[in-house]
Amino acid sequence: MDGKEKEYELMEKRPRALANSFRKSRDNWKRKCQQAKAEVKSFRDRMRDLELSRSRWRDDAEEAQREKQRLQEEIEQLQSQLMLSAESLAQSEKKMVH
Repeated sequence: MDGKEKEYELMEKRPRALANSFRKSRDNWKRKCQQAKAEVKSFRDRMRDLELSRSRWRDDAEEAQREKQRLQEEIEQLQSQLMLSAESLAQSEKKMVH
């Protein structure tokens, strides 16, 4: 008796056992598939959250860069005004001394 004949004999003699085996195999396959789907969903959710977080960080960094630039320009303007005020003060003191 070869392997095929033995399988057919099992199918004929024990159909319930074979059906239970198929059911168990199907249930295991479904469970693995559901676990894989849940894992994929978890990874997708995590990826979405990380992309949102990265986007927020990028926006914050760009805003900080713009604020830094604005403040540097303001500092330069104030320094120019200070220089002009100092020059004006020096000139007025010269006039008073002469």
